[in-house]
Amino acid sequence: MDIEKLVKGDIVRNRFAGDENPRRFMVYLGKSTIRQGRYSHKGYTCLDYDGQKTQIFRENDPLVKVGHMAEYDAFIAALRRLKDG
Repeated sequence: MDIEKLVKGDIVRNRFAGDENPRRFMVYLGKSTIRQGRYSHKGYTCLDYDGQKTQIFRENDPLVKVGHMAEYDAFIAALRRLKDG
């Protein structure tokens, strides 16, 4: 999968997560950098089933797009319509 086609709100599946892994399906939030000590790695930031942000290494293209969450788009649109007080 070409990651450039992923947009915020896409539902993705981690190819390397087993069938029993609750973090197999997540909502894609964007690209990120994962820091481990003095090393930096390219990664993806996703939102998993319990609302936790999860970072996944980009090597080996682990994410496959399986859909899009229209509720994410509606939520962002509602936030943009809010005015300060």
